[in-house]
Amino acid sequence: MKKWVDTIPRMASKDYIHFNNRGSKVVAKTIFQSIQKEFEKIKNKPKKQIKKQNNKN
Repeated sequence: MKKWVDTIPRMASKDYIHFNNRGSKVVAKTIFQSIQKEFEKIKNKPKKQIKKQNNKN
């Protein structure tokens, strides 16, 4: 968080807790890309294989 506060342009507030608008967009993009990547992994798997994986948990 400190790096994001010290970065120019700043990515987080000086309270070292909250992301600002710029930082929030980076975090949201990262989360979205991670979800998208996992979705792409399972998208083309047969349903039987997906059910089998879900039963392991």
